[in-house]
Amino acid sequence: MTNLRLLLWVFYKPLFIINLVATSYTIKVIVADRLLSIPFLVLIKLLGYLCGTGYQYVAASHHYYFYRNAGYRIRKLYAYTYLLDFAAFTLIITATISVLNAIIKN
Repeated sequence: MTNLRLLLWVFYKPLFIINLVATSYTIKVIVADRLLSIPFLVLIKLLGYLCGTGYQYVAASHHYYFYRNAGYRIRKLYAYTYLLDFAAFTLIITATISVLNAIIKN
């Protein structure tokens, strides 16, 4: 399990900035525009995932053999990475909406 965590972190590092930009933009949309359309926010995040996957495929596909030699499939690594990122995204968005609701009520 420790090996998988390390491999996921190495796999996720190039995608981190792209996913961080997508998450930051969704927070900006919530805070500045007061837009609480969850499907729109998820669409923004999915577009971030699409851009990240495209970037990873073009820029770092020559590193895929490393993960295959370690015994992991690339699709599984994408699934694990995006699942963990989406869980963090859900927590961040929930906290942001909760804080905004508390501010609005006061």
